[in-house]
Amino acid sequence: MSYQIYDNGASIKFTKDGKESFVIKNTVTKISVLREDVIKIGTGSCLSSIYIRYQDVSIPVTLSIIDLVNYLNTWITNANNPSEGPSE
Repeated sequence: MSYQIYDNGASIKFTKDGKESFVIKNTVTKISVLREDVIKIGTGSCLSSIYIRYQDVSIPVTLSIIDLVNYLNTWITNANNPSEGPSE
């Protein structure tokens, strides 16, 4: 049982057990480490926040929970500043 998280243009796509859900990027207020193994994706309301255990994420592959948070925050930043484009 793992999560796959994808940059899907204006949204972030979450896939788990063949089921997909989407979060519109401009509704994400903050992506942070809640505990040493849990990522919180804040969507403006505590009742609609998403909590994911780092060890359950199989895509994207990252070396640490901080790397994954930084990766996801880059997706959000690029969505909010489309003129800047991705940095490499």
